[in-house]
Amino acid sequence: MQESAFKIYNASAGSGKTFTLVKEYLKIILAPGNTPGFRQILAITFTNKA
Repeated sequence: MQESAFKIYNASAGSGKTFTLVKEYLKIILAPGNTPGFRQILAITFTNKA
């Protein structure tokens, strides 16, 4: 089964969303043989209170 490149994290405040996003970014950037890994990242965040 292939892992989807599209992910949604929906969680309450203080649940670790930022930590999870950073961990996923680092996995992409540091993947072996993935020189321009940073070009594969698009992050969009928002809050209903904004």
